[in-house]
Amino acid sequence: MNKKVTYKELEQKVVQLEKKVAAFEHQDVSLKESKKRYRTLLDFAPYPVATFSLNGRITYLNPAFTEVFGWTLDDMKNRKAAFVPQELAPQTS
Repeated sequence: MNKKVTYKELEQKVVQLEKKVAAFEHQDVSLKESKKRYRTLLDFAPYPVATFSLNGRITYLNPAFTEVFGWTLDDMKNRKAAFVPQELAPQTS
């Protein structure tokens, strides 16, 4: 059963879509700002920080990590982390 859509209904749908797009754009800006704050926090942390994927691959080393251990992210990127916390080891094997 095909229902004909009126111009007014179409206009209402366009307005709804524009509101959804605006909401997504706002979320995108908020996410980018959050990522920037998170990255700044990690970059300037005085202690070594490493992040790794769920399969245990290194995804980030902060400057303090490089300073303490001497490894850069380029040295370690996508390598299996040897320092996965014990409680996460079964999930990253």
